[in-house]
Amino acid sequence: MKFVTEVCDLPHREGLINHRQPIVMLGSCFTDNIGWQLRRRLFDVVINPFGTLYNPDSILDAVSRIVNREYVTDNDIFESNGIFHSWAHHSSFSARTAGELIEKANRQIDFAHEKLRHASALIVTLGTAYAYRLKADGRTVANCHKQPAAMFDRYMCRFSNIKLLRDSICRINRNIHVIATVSPIRHLADGAHDNALSKAHLLTAIDADLHFNDTFGVRDATYFPAFEIMLDELRDYRFYAPDLVHPSQQAIDYIYEKFEQSFCDFDTIRRSEGILRLATRVNHRPIVADDPRNADFANDTQRHIENLVAEYPFFADRINQLKND
Repeated sequence: MKFVTEVCDLPHREGLINHRQPIVMLGSCFTDNIGWQLRRRLFDVVINPFGTLYNPDSILDAVSRIVNREYVTDNDIFESNGIFHSWAHHSSFSARTAGELIEKANRQIDFAHEKLRHASALIVTLGTAYAYRLKADGRTVANCHKQPAAMFDRYMCRFSNIKLLRDSICRINRNIHVIATVSPIRHLADGAHDNALSKAHLLTAIDADLHFNDTFGVRDATYFPAFEIMLDELRDYRFYAPDLVHPSQQAIDYIYEKFEQSFCDFDTIRRSEGILRLATRVNHRPIVADDPRNADFANDTQRHIENLVAEYPFFADRINQLKND
């Protein structure tokens, strides 16, 4: 007996996502959700180096800046109520001083550039086809930073930009594979109808780009159906957070399992399961602080860590993630 409509057209790129090569991720907050799942499994992953981005034009701009090391300058930032913001970044980059914002933003550009040069995959999650232009100079903004609506013109991005993304990245990494996905998170501030139009536009544009790749025999981009999994397999509100917009942790875990099956080989999945068990040990907090068994548990945990690093030396510089996640 079946209780869900399964999404059967999952991609099969086993081995693309692995522990040895970096992964760079940009896009909506769904990127943060999947990125966190990868990070806690000790993948070498860069998650939203510009903060959360939603529309294709801002994501393309971020990739271009990373590829070309186009640094943030005073022309990209503005001050409002004593806080400095960047038109190219999410508000998580906002700071009390211009220097602090610029230093943090440019450090992330350098970091993402080096990772992108060696990455096996760039994962892009598009959230909405709607974007905003600053009337003063016509630039597309990544975030309006709660500025007056009269400062912006709202428009719909006309292309998914997947091919443009790939062409841009090829300047520094010709072997990278782009994984495109559409966020299942609804943008209900646009209204239910406009949200449906936006998602449909993104899906159609991505499909057109992928069809272009297939037609010319280029296998450098893949669509992962997170949107369809959420809407078809998990179409019950029990799989949503209390805001009834974002997926619940259970839904995120489920979609990640599908992602893992699509892009990780058996050895990578097995290794990830062992890392999660080790993370549970590392983050264990004893009920009784002076229990004499605590020392034995800590020593045993340390042996597990040493065994992992001995078998996979590249984990040595990532092992502190287990203590931070």
